[in-house]
Amino acid sequence: MRYFSSSKQTTSHFLAYNMAGEGKPLVLVHGFCESHQIWQNILPALTEKYMVIAVDLGGFGGSADLLPHPTTTESLAEQIKELLWHLGIDQAVWIGHSLGGYVSLAFAEKYPAQVKGLGLIHSTALPDSEDKKKVRQKVIDFVEKNGVKPFIDDFVEPLFYYKRHPELQASIHTVQQIAVQTPLKTVVEVTKAMRDRPDRTHVLVQSKYPVLLAIGREDGAVPFETYIPQLTLASDTLVHIWDETAHMGMYERPEETRKLLRYFADYCYR
Repeated sequence: MRYFSSSKQTTSHFLAYNMAGEGKPLVLVHGFCESHQIWQNILPALTEKYMVIAVDLGGFGGSADLLPHPTTTESLAEQIKELLWHLGIDQAVWIGHSLGGYVSLAFAEKYPAQVKGLGLIHSTALPDSEDKKKVRQKVIDFVEKNGVKPFIDDFVEPLFYYKRHPELQASIHTVQQIAVQTPLKTVVEVTKAMRDRPDRTHVLVQSKYPVLLAIGREDGAVPFETYIPQLTLASDTLVHIWDETAHMGMYERPEETRKLLRYFADYCYR
């Protein structure tokens, strides 16, 4: 684990990240209640050819004390922007899982010239529906009343396709162990940020770089049908659909995910 000192912080806080490999840069951005650790099984296939920067978003993992205020997808993206500037990286392929996709879209909206490719893994450019916003508020209310662990106990397992739960128990446990370390304030504030994020379908429409949409057909967090209007928005879109897969392709389909992300990086840097 390496650490980046943020010049915008008035205290001695650090933004954590893991960097491995050499070559053109790839930025990996984890999802909600995750950390850079979710990419561990994917990294070897990417670091053979690329320099991979797997960040811990503000409020998560090694960056637990760096939750930005106010907490928005834009402010989370700005922390990564600052990190890349200090690392001397002016353009990269971005891969974002779920929340990480929302943050990557926020970055691409403000800094399109710095994006060489945009991979949305179980993520969407659409805003929350009104029903989804109500679910987010229920999460906030529950966590504030009951704490993080009871929420995580119910939250993680449904992210995996239910018919494969028996064979994926080890992976489910791994994700639970990562997720339960998330601070309560982070859960609350980032849930609000996801709830309030704007529609960013125009980012796909205006993109001048390849876009990857990696979709789990059984994903309850981002329902399959919501992807349909997004499939043709970008002029250069790669769509990959996993059957019998929900929201955690890097664990549910690790080998396919490795091959897909390596192919996408190669395509972006061709």
